[in-house]
Amino acid sequence: MHLLFKIIQYDLPEYKETLQLRENVMRKPLGLLLSVEDVKDDNVRTHIGGYRNGVLVCACSFKIIHRKIAHIYSICVKQEFQNRGVGQQLMRFTEKYVKLHGAARLYVEGRKSAENFYRKCGFSPCGSEYIDMNILHQDMRKDI
Repeated sequence: MHLLFKIIQYDLPEYKETLQLRENVMRKPLGLLLSVEDVKDDNVRTHIGGYRNGVLVCACSFKIIHRKIAHIYSICVKQEFQNRGVGQQLMRFTEKYVKLHGAARLYVEGRKSAENFYRKCGFSPCGSEYIDMNILHQDMRKDI
């Protein structure tokens, strides 16, 4: 499946579309909505959207932090496109982008249920499992 990826400018209509996708995929299944806390740093993060035939099907939000680590804050794929390689394409694009911008490692505070996805993308667990938002999490990293 061919996707077109692009950098999304903060607070434009495309950014608002990524917020809706994040909410639909990551919050509503938990009975939650995106909070002010969830998006408080979005203005200093880079946002990527993945499009198929002009329709947003996946999105990623990250920031390159100290020691050239790209911290991924969210990665989401529309339900009907999950388990079809879309998330892996998004991670490959993100990895290339952050590498071009000086990052040497990717880091994500991933849900334990997504650990196999991150492993397929080359990530390894780091640290202990923990609970966040009543969900088991496992931090993951990948040197690039």
